[in-house]
Amino acid sequence: MKIEAKKCSKCGKIKALYDYYKGCVKTNGLRSECKKCSEEYTKTYRARPEIKALQLVQSRRLTAKRKDYNKSERDRLKLEVLSAYGGECACCGENIPIFLSIDHIKGGGTKHRNSISKNSTGVYRWLRKNNYPPGFQVLCFNCNRAKHFNGTCPHQLAAMQAKGKEDGNRRRGD
Repeated sequence: MKIEAKKCSKCGKIKALYDYYKGCVKTNGLRSECKKCSEEYTKTYRARPEIKALQLVQSRRLTAKRKDYNKSERDRLKLEVLSAYGGECACCGENIPIFLSIDHIKGGGTKHRNSISKNSTGVYRWLRKNNYPPGFQVLCFNCNRAKHFNGTCPHQLAAMQAKGKEDGNRRRGD
């Protein structure tokens, strides 16, 4: 014979088994009070000032832990992506990770970032997911901004000018 209803220990009403939450202590696998009584108790319990204060402290503690964890994960992901693309600025050789960023070699970075994600690690996740495709390089922020505003970095301009002088000297000597 299968039991299809039971009596609530709080309100004393006989209710169907689906009106009870699961509970691992009882032999029938259900809690002794019905869902309605359980929800009323939970509501009054959580309304108590000392419980509200405790929940606030716990949520702040968890928020701080979550922030720390998220930062360490962002840093780890950034290092992974930077090392996959050489780990140093392709222009000046800077290798301190906090100064480095990923550059779209042919431009279009803003459009690409917006199409991927709105958060700070979206491009890094995308690069890892797509097995670090070509078309990207590591640049320090100085070189990246100079490339953005001037079309090329001052380091590259200086190198091109030096190369031009060397080529000019060779031609004269021939």
